[in-house]
Amino acid sequence: MIKKLTLLTLILVVALLSMTACARNIVQLENLGLVFGTGLDKVEGDNEIHLTAQVIEMPEENKNMEKKSGQSSCITIQSKGETIFEAIRNATDKCFRPLYFSHSKLILFNSELAKEGIQDYLDMFFRNTQPRPNTWIVICEGEARTILDEIPGLFIDNLIKTKKERATISVQNMHDFMTRLVSKTTAPITGMIRLKEEGERIDLEFMGTAVFEEDKLIGMLDEKETRGLLWVLGEIESNTVVVDSADQTGKIGVEILKSNSKIKPEMKNGEFSIKIDVTTSGRVVELIGREDITDVKIFKALEERMADTIKEEILLSIKKSKALRADTFGFGDEINKIYHKEFEKIEGAWQEIFPKTEIDVEVEAKILGIGTILKTFE
Repeated sequence: MIKKLTLLTLILVVALLSMTACARNIVQLENLGLVFGTGLDKVEGDNEIHLTAQVIEMPEENKNMEKKSGQSSCITIQSKGETIFEAIRNATDKCFRPLYFSHSKLILFNSELAKEGIQDYLDMFFRNTQPRPNTWIVICEGEARTILDEIPGLFIDNLIKTKKERATISVQNMHDFMTRLVSKTTAPITGMIRLKEEGERIDLEFMGTAVFEEDKLIGMLDEKETRGLLWVLGEIESNTVVVDSADQTGKIGVEILKSNSKIKPEMKNGEFSIKIDVTTSGRVVELIGREDITDVKIFKALEERMADTIKEEILLSIKKSKALRADTFGFGDEINKIYHKEFEKIEGAWQEIFPKTEIDVEVEAKILGIGTILKTFE
């Protein structure tokens, strides 16, 4: 009986201590400036880094901070410093609470700053324990401050997740961006955004994929080129391919259900080449026109046109990447896995060799269904 009472007392003490620790953590959170979005700008004629932190608002504080009508729960704080950490410390004087980055959804880099290089600015976020490796890295046209003044970080985070599920953008988090950055041959990439004004309405627009040489922004892939990249990377899980009808008078929408890709490096006479095999399947979700897709020949031709449409997007992406001399696909790393000794000799010159590398693309497309009606209404 005494042993049971002793054990019960011990359990109660442990539970009480746990509750006390939780209560202490709650108090700590109330005393922290929880950052949802971070913006970094470089102003012409000013060597200091300009920091914008989008912070969750506490009821008693918003007099000296900029707050937008669409962001009832967030405020933006601006500060600057010779380093990011100094700018963060300076922001504390305006926030009256230490900034806390564990909940930050994204780091937004102004494109002009990105052209100079972002590796030095990323150092602080990787070196400290608060920022998480799944924080998005995004490049913006115009000031990062302006975007965070207008758009909540949580909204941008949700929009990125939605668009990635639909395979329309290629936004990298800190971990994936740094993985590409430390590669000797693969070009870092991430998403690029801007504000778009339509009358009194302000929307956020994804422009395409920002492409880097080492850590410096050098160009961009547009929407079609981005999707071509995603086909090769095997990141198309849910999307729609629009195919022209045989007589060019109608359109057929095919929902992608599954997609796979294989990158096959080859070497012949001391020269490397790449073969890309993409296989995909989908179902017809819309038919604009009078094409009879129940006809076997027409159905087969539709699959071929679907494959050609996908191949065209891939070729556009390859052409743009070669023009930028940026291996956005990671071909160099794939070659290195199979032909390590041979590739080691030319690894340092891959940026010059990549644009001249022969790349063969094969696409196989299958349509698994045409919906609940056989023909369109007449």
